[in-house]
Amino acid sequence: SSVARRSRVTGQALDGPSIEHRCQDDRMTATFDGKVIVVTGSSRGIGKGLATYLGRLGASVVCAARTVEGATGEFPGTIHETVGEIRAAGGRAVAIRCDIGVESDINALVEGTVADFGRLDVLVNNAGIQGPIGELWANDWAEWRSVFQVNLFAPVALGSRCVPEMARRRRGKIITPTGGGATSPRARFPAEAPPKAAHAPFRKTPHARTRG
Repeated sequence: SSVARRSRVTGQALDGPSIEHRCQDDRMTATFDGKVIVVTGSSRGIGKGLATYLGRLGASVVCAARTVEGATGEFPGTIHETVGEIRAAGGRAVAIRCDIGVESDINALVEGTVADFGRLDVLVNNAGIQGPIGELWANDWAEWRSVFQVNLFAPVALGSRCVPEMARRRRGKIITPTGGGATSPRARFPAEAPPKAAHAPFRKTPHARTRG
């Protein structure tokens, strides 16, 4: 997964019960029976927590991330492990390896989802990175470009690939969490806010274009 690969801040143990606790409100207690939901960055952290929780609510979950082999250390976890947990709890899930920065992987993710479940109802653009940590003037600008690629261009590309599948059924949702970083930049994380803020107004564009 691309999630939090550069920072211990988002590498905290956010999956399992902690995520479920955060989701315990009226908006998240409805079932998702029959819905096909793609969650990127779902090998660990918030993405894994969302995927397993949605699976327990009845969704058919497509777990997408780069990590398919187990690792020890700061960021363990694979999409196959996430799928295993969903299935063990009685849910439906498949794992599809996807680097959201690679166009062929994006195409394969959407095609694989439709092949496995017949449609695609919801995309959760969870995968992302925080980029360089430290003072702005000491940042590596190559890392800034990487942040924009992963946090802005890749979700837009993936969302645009999903829209035609959703339009065929005349319904669908694309969810791209931006967090507080979109409006309240954090000190020493200068590259995090700009792509999030840029993405915020774009999220309404597909709806405005396809709602008729």
